[in-house]
Amino acid sequence: MLWVVARCRCVLRPWKSESHLECFQIDSWIAEEIVDITSRLELYL
Repeated sequence: MLWVVARCRCVLRPWKSESHLECFQIDSWIAEEIVDITSRLELYL
């Protein structure tokens, strides 16, 4: 399964290139997951 969790939002690249890393924005749900996972990891350190 492939999930797109970030995409290019650059107006100069209308085709939304997935290799244009300077303009990537992470979808809000994945940002929340990353925060949740890192907070759980801190409990084990």
